[in-house]
Amino acid sequence: MPSTGKVLLALKLLVTLKLGPKYLPFGGFFYRPIKRDKNLTMMKEQDRSRRMYDPISSLRGVDEVVKEKLLAEGIKYAHQLLELGKTRQQRAELAERIGISAQTVQALVYCADLMRMRGIGHDLSYLLACAGVRNCRELQDCVPEQLYKRLAEIHIGQRVAYHAPTLAQVRSWVNEAKTLASASPE
Repeated sequence: MPSTGKVLLALKLLVTLKLGPKYLPFGGFFYRPIKRDKNLTMMKEQDRSRRMYDPISSLRGVDEVVKEKLLAEGIKYAHQLLELGKTRQQRAELAERIGISAQTVQALVYCADLMRMRGIGHDLSYLLACAGVRNCRELQDCVPEQLYKRLAEIHIGQRVAYHAPTLAQVRSWVNEAKTLASASPE
């Protein structure tokens, strides 16, 4: 607990330096506190939008020819693919324009859908697809403990991803999928 003299000295410095009451003394330094409640949701949205800028070229399990066709169509990022493939009709039109099967486009769109979640990149979305979870709508209905065991077995047997997720991660994915499922593709 600082002495009264130190507190008064710190307040005099605040007035002398004209920093104002929004700066607080801490350990001999002055810092401006962050309003976390206001910025926290904004930070989460920025984090989610950053993940959606994963390039299509980083997706695993996709042939290079398909990636080149997507790039030729102007689809460079996961969010673009997700927007152009929200409905079955849009996916069928995209598949026809590019010249690939509708199942391939659907698998890519579902992979992009999973990549919207915190902590899921191209490798873990591929691991989830190998476990039978294709999109957020399917993930929201999973039991976290059972999914965790399936993912660990697949990772040990096939080394699909760089690492197996923890049970806490799987639980957070299932909870986050419940909020994101309404915006998932059909």
